[in-house]
Formats: sequence, C-alpha cells, structure tokens
Amino acid sequence: MSTSTDADVTSFSFDRAEEVARHYQSATRIRCHVIDADGRPVVGGRRMSGPVRCGLCRTLEAASGRVTNCTQAHLYGSFEAMRFGGRYTYFCPLSLTHLSAPLLSDGVMVGAFVAGPVLLIDPAEYVADEIATRYDLSAPDARKAERALGSIEHVTPARAHALAEQLLYSASWACGADVARIVEEQDRLSHESNISVYIQHLKTMGGDTDHAYPTQKERELLEHTRAGEREAARLVLTELLAQIRFSTGEDVEQLKARALELTVLLSRAALDGGADPESVFGLNYSALAEIHSFTDAHTVSAWLARMTDRFLSFVFDVRDARHRDVILKAMRFIRENLSARIGLDDVASSVRLSGAYFSRLFREETGETFMQHLARVRVERARQLLAEGSREIIDIASETGFADQSHFSRVFKKLTGTSPLRFRREHGVPGAG
Repeated sequence: MSTSTDADVTSFSFDRAEEVARHYQSATRIRCHVIDADGRPVVGGRRMSGPVRCGLCRTLEAASGRVTNCTQAHLYGSFEAMRFGGRYTYFCPLSLTHLSAPLLSDGVMVGAFVAGPVLLIDPAEYVADEIATRYDLSAPDARKAERALGSIEHVTPARAHALAEQLLYSASWACGADVARIVEEQDRLSHESNISVYIQHLKTMGGDTDHAYPTQKERELLEHTRAGEREAARLVLTELLAQIRFSTGEDVEQLKARALELTVLLSRAALDGGADPESVFGLNYSALAEIHSFTDAHTVSAWLARMTDRFLSFVFDVRDARHRDVILKAMRFIRENLSARIGLDDVASSVRLSGAYFSRLFREETGETFMQHLARVRVERARQLLAEGSREIIDIASETGFADQSHFSRVFKKLTGTSPLRFRREHGVPGAG
C-alpha cells in the first residue's frame, strides 16, 4: 500500500483536481488518477510513494516477481500531452492503453490526469498473445490475471479518442484555465522560435531568396506523417516552413497557397497511415474556411503546425493499436495453421499486408524475425507432442510444419540444445515410445 511521503501539496489545488477526476471516472467508467510532476499519485491532497498501477499489473507482479516501470510510462505520457495539444494516448509496459492531460499552474505543469487502462484489442487475444508469451503463469495465477483483465474495459479507437478529448476538458476545468490554449500558445512560440533560428541559418549561408521549392523536405514530411512519427515530422516541418518563408520573402499569399497544398497532401498521407477518413475530411473542410482570414506568416506557420499535429494524432490514434492487432492476428494464424507449410507471404496475406512491410513490422513489434518466431512456435508445439505421446517423430515433424524429419531435428536441437529423441526420453510419458 502507498504511504504518505510529503506534507500536503499547497502549490496547486490538487483537491479540486481529485474531485474532477472522480467525476470523470464516474461519468466514463474509466479509472482516472491524479499524479504530480514527478509521476507520483496524489491522494487526499498528498503525494504518495507508490506508482499508479492497475489490478492486472499488481497481479502479474505478485505471480512473476517482475516489476513494471509504470511511473516512467505515465510521466512520458504527461509530458507528451504538454507537447501535443494537451492530451496524449500511450501504452504502459503491459501494452494497455492510457490517456493523459496536463494540470497547469501559471503555465507550468504541476501534475496530470492519467486515465485508464483500457484495451484497444480483443481481451481474449490479449491474454493469449500478450500475457501468455511474456509470463509463465500457473493455472491459478492465470485465472487471477484473467479476472483482473475483466475489470479493464474494451473500447474502440473512436471512443479512446473521445475519452482523451473529455480528459482535456476536465483538466481545463480543474485548472480554472483552458489547458489546450495554454499548451497551444507555448507550442506556437517554440515553433516560431525554431523557424526563426533556421531562417537565420539560411541567411548566414549566404544564399538569396531565389530557391526552388524544397520537394525533398516535403516528401520527408509526408513519409513521417504516414508512419505517425511526430518528432521527425515536426522537425522536417520546421525546416520546410523556414525554407518556404525564406524563399518567398514572408509573402503571406504565397505561404497560404503552399500551406493549402500541404494540407491536401498531409491528409492523403494520414489516410495512407490508417487515419479515419471522416475525421480527415472534416478537418480539411474546416481548414479551407479558416486559412483565408490569416494576414501574417507567423499565423499561417502556426496553423500548419497545428494541422500537421492533428493529422498525426489521427494516425497515432489507430496506428499502434492496429499494429498490435495485426501482430496478434498473425500469431493466431500461425497457431491455427501450424501443420501447413506456411511462409512469410502466407501470413502477411492473412493480415492484408505486403511481405516486406509485414516482415519489418513484425520485427519492430516483437523483437524477433518472422522466421525466428515461426521456428520457436513450431518447436514449442513439438515439445508438447513429444512429451504427451508416442507418435512417430516423422509424424510430429509433419504436424508442426517442418519439411522433413532431418530439418525438424536440426531446428529442434538448435533451439533446445537436444535432439527430439533424447527430449522424449527425458521428458516424455513413461512407457510412451
């Protein structure tokens, strides 16, 4: 149990924040915690020593002895919320989804709301492919984990987005200020400062303003948007805007024309990255009406930066969840077709991806190559069959998808350190072969 470590927090009214968090939790049925700027939970106006943790986290730690670093995950989400429009969706070490919104005092983050966890994938798949592959649980512990998971709500990406928006509104009310506007203003000033620095850099290089449009930077921006890579996209956008403003001499009409062109291209890149078409087209419609009223380059630049962040948020809202869902479906396809001679292209086709893209995604998400995973799953199944009965080894090799007994024996020994025959003698049912 967490214990108090500090005197009452007096620099900010956490009492009000806790009250708002309780209302959010009551209205949404999603747990909502208040943390301070160090990531420690605040309860009754006091900072506590233990981290914000869910029942599943506590259950798995008790069963395995492995401690997850929840505090760092929640701090990361809170600071990212400060940088990206006042709310942020992120994943904890257990791949459960959380939402955050900063709590500000005089423009400084003194804490945050942390809502969650929620599940963006099917709970049954989460148990089979997230918990089962990471924790060697006994049957009683597995049942405890499933009960703990049962208290975590399964939501759609659209609802997760709405929950994040509502958390932002709650943070604004708790702070007695419009958190989104404060964060936006801080971001605008930082963005404009970075552009000015880059323009000065261009000037010191001795160039004139007669430069071609930076098409390479545009391509980089679109690629980062498709991939949902916020940091890289922001950096490239700063350089792109600086070059455009430098080459056009801060001409507002030219800059507005370029900004509109980029908006169309960014929307297409977001759609390629998996964003919801309705959200993207709705944002485009509002953008066309808004930009015509701008009268200076600074406002156009800030507007385009916000548009880029919004497109990126549409991609992020579904991308990580979709990637995780794709991997889990691929793993299930492998298990269900283990006896077949399936390969990379077969599994990639089952989740409607190209072989090359699926191969890269699989390694990024799991830390092992597709072929390594396939071999490991086949050998794990073979171990079970060898220990359970007396079927011929050649039949087990065929049932687990190996081309022949020789190939099976080589892979089995490489991964287990022993031959299939010796494994059966040491681990099989007495008298079974």
